Amino acid sequence: MPSDSIGRRISDPALPPSRGAHQQRARSRSRDPSRSQPNRHLCRQKPESHRRERSDEVHDSDDDGWEGPCAMCGLQACCKFGRELCYCSDGCYRDASRGCEALEWEPSEAEGWLQGEGLGRWRRQLASFLASGRVLMTRLTEGSLRRAGVPRPRAKEVMVDVELLRRGAWAAPEPPRYQLPLAIVEELGQQVARQSWEPLLRDPTCRSFAALCKRAVPQELAWQWFHTLRSQLPWQDPSDANYQADGKTIPRRTIFTVQPGCGCVYKYSGVKVAPFPEPSFVADIRRRCVELAGLSDQ
Repeated sequence: MPSDSIGRRISDPALPPSRGAHQQRARSRSRDPSRSQPNRHLCRQKPESHRRERSDEVHDSDDDGWEGPCAMCGLQACCKFGRELCYCSDGCYRDASRGCEALEWEPSEAEGWLQGEGLGRWRRQLASFLASGRVLMTRLTEGSLRRAGVPRPRAKEVMVDVELLRRGAWAAPEPPRYQLPLAIVEELGQQVARQSWEPLLRDPTCRSFAALCKRAVPQELAWQWFHTLRSQLPWQDPSDANYQADGKTIPRRTIFTVQPGCGCVYKYSGVKVAPFPEPSFVADIRRRCVELAGLSDQ
């Protein structure tokens, strides 16, 4: 091919650009400081540990992004804001930005959010949660809303909005332990009671933990407890009106022991179990288990 035709092909604007030129322009746009500055600002709101965890879960797809779970909605997608900011869409990015901003709310802004949620009539009862946006996001629960007098359906709706803010700030529906400390048996049992606890469940995203301490009680004592509990407690055979036929009972015996003076009723799956005052031998077993777990409060 003549050299002049090569020159025309490279310089002719009517011809489509080469693939390499397109990629070069795309990389130039991704390095534009004016476009990436808001993303870097939001990324600084994320804890370092979270960024390390997210980077372990993803892989590069091309020069402009990567594929992985969105930090806001959790969906697997090609994320468009780069490795440090794993959001799949502008909507998720905006929701995450709002969650990060909520951490810095002043009391007036927290109160404004409360009014916007239609909870103004309970402002006085919920005043302790309006000290700042961080307090609101870490300590407000469905239970606290219910105790303030908010109806159950409305309390559940409000907590959905709170969880959305939390996902934006911490990529989790619950506050992380470094924001709201939580003592767990696995750690307390080893540090306080010097017992070996084996972790069974570790889900910091939902603040859920479970652990097992094998052979914590001598076998002879364990059998003694079993026979005492089986023979000296008035076990009940409740009936579930929703699932059991007339005259039938659920396939497990139940008892609900409470401290003297408590009138709470245990309810689950349509079953109601009346309270029974806790006998002294049950209290002794409970105290022993509390000590093994390293807990100070029963």
